[in-house]
Amino acid sequence: TGASALYQSNPQNNAADDIKKVDIAVKGGNFEATDENEKAVYSENVTEFVTGGTFNTKVEETLVADTLTTKEENGVVYVGKESNVTVKDATNGEVKADRTTAVEGQTVTLTITAAKGYKLDKVVVKDADGKEVTVTDGKFVMPGSDVEVSATFVEDVTVTPDVPKTGDSVMLFVVLGFMSIAAIAVASNNLKKRTTR
Repeated sequence: TGASALYQSNPQNNAADDIKKVDIAVKGGNFEATDENEKAVYSENVTEFVTGGTFNTKVEETLVADTLTTKEENGVVYVGKESNVTVKDATNGEVKADRTTAVEGQTVTLTITAAKGYKLDKVVVKDADGKEVTVTDGKFVMPGSDVEVSATFVEDVTVTPDVPKTGDSVMLFVVLGFMSIAAIAVASNNLKKRTTR
């Protein structure tokens, strides 16, 4: 049709045995239909050939490999393996992921909160093979496997102590002023007693 990114049909009515020889594989990439009435990927005869990628229209279940799933988010359809996002407990801080599972290609957002007096040292995301996944601005793209998120926090030596408010400072000076006046009064009274003896 010219509006689909991938379109397979059999207008010549080829025999079924000939159709079996047609091999299509979509393993990744971005596929968009340029006409809102068309599908990004269409196939009349071939099934289960989509194993990854992103699409701007729904992908028919018959086209997706049976071990994979599709997930739509903000107008984008992701096709891939749905895997777990596990966040390890951290000391002196907390990390939260915005989802517990994600399909390959989806973005996972992390919220990182350090305890008072501490700051984030590093956050590490590893896939099932122990390979590090790039984290940028607290976000990462889900690979095709489970991931584990861990973070370390270190003492923040740049933390400034709590400074009294202006009102507190004035009150402190007033109290100190009264104490000074009282001390002078006591000293003066003692001096008078000595001189009158």
